[in-house]
Amino acid sequence: MDEKMKQALLECCERNCEVLSPAVVAFMKDVVDTAIKTSDNKVDDMFLPIIEVGFKVFDDFLAKQVDKIDGVEG
Repeated sequence: MDEKMKQALLECCERNCEVLSPAVVAFMKDVVDTAIKTSDNKVDDMFLPIIEVGFKVFDDFLAKQVDKIDGVEG
């Protein structure tokens, strides 16, 4: 990930920090999962395992960004 992307994502987190919570992130992932599983398009079903790995990477990235914003590790 390049610096431009990192900065843009950090700014996005800062803009949304009042509503950004584990519950909101879980809801977002559930919406994506539900949409993929219920769509008639079976091509997106093939990408679900990749998307789930992407969510894991996102969770780790988000935790690191939150640590940078609030200054508290862990």
